Amino acid sequence: MRRFVSALVLWTVGMLLSAISPPLLQAQSIQSSILGNVRDSAGAAVPGATVTLLNEGTNDERRQTTDEAGDYRFSGILAGTYRVAVEFSGFKAHITKGITVNLSEIKRVDTSLEVGDVATTVTVEGGSVAHIETETVTLSNVKTARDYAELPLSIYGRGWSNVTSVVAGVQSTSGFEVNGARDIGNNFTSDGVSVNDIISSRQTPNGFSGDIENFKELKVMTANNSAEYAQVAQFAAISKSGENTLHGSLYWGNYNSFTSARAWQDPTSPGFENFNQDMANIGGPVLGPTPLQWEEQDLLLLQLQWCGLPDRLARADQRSPGCLPAG
Repeated sequence: MRRFVSALVLWTVGMLLSAISPPLLQAQSIQSSILGNVRDSAGAAVPGATVTLLNEGTNDERRQTTDEAGDYRFSGILAGTYRVAVEFSGFKAHITKGITVNLSEIKRVDTSLEVGDVATTVTVEGGSVAHIETETVTLSNVKTARDYAELPLSIYGRGWSNVTSVVAGVQSTSGFEVNGARDIGNNFTSDGVSVNDIISSRQTPNGFSGDIENFKELKVMTANNSAEYAQVAQFAAISKSGENTLHGSLYWGNYNSFTSARAWQDPTSPGFENFNQDMANIGGPVLGPTPLQWEEQDLLLLQLQWCGLPDRLARADQRSPGCLPAG
């Protein structure tokens, strides 16, 4: 009985720790950073300036002041679209919006303040921010939800590997060989959690599960990775998250042999086949009589996915190409 109670206590403590401090339990971080320097029009550093970082999707806001060198840094932020606002007495307010931050990225956003009334605002679109990696030497390629939605994919091969196979340096034969290394030299994570086979360092059968409609982005780091990533290459995927506005997607794919042509050497007509695949994805704030809010921020944001199994399975070993994990 005493052993059972001790085991129960340890299990409860472990669950509480995993709930209140998930970043500490992740082997590889999916969090990013935004940093920069604030200077005046003459190039002198502006210490003590107020820098406000806003997540445009969730309205999550953080604030700090620049140091003596005019530098600032926001760490531990999630992938998304951000806005950086800088204010200082005697200068016009400066806002840079539409800053896209990918997972595990360090984004530099420098600001040059103009002399003027602080009530006057200078707004800059995020397109002016460099898209080239300037803070690390890592070579990587990001495949976003837009890539998966717009690139043509067969409903029989609708999986994340169809898009990552075209990344520079990646070959796909028995697995994924990156820059000439064996396919056991990769590391796979899903939302920061390892989905590796502990023996062969390949993706496990329950790896990047779920349809690609649920993917926010997948980042392939192919060279010069930090010590955080011990393998040759890193395949890191993150799922879509809830935001303050309702958003979603709907997909339906159909393959019908009636519209297909037989091979030139095939003397017989193909048998009839009709294959359907459908899924839906929706996210946003939890709504009730009034939205659950605290200081104009939604407390509870959800992202849900529904995936219908195909309506035709010819054999018992044939799996859904979308809903079930890609092998």
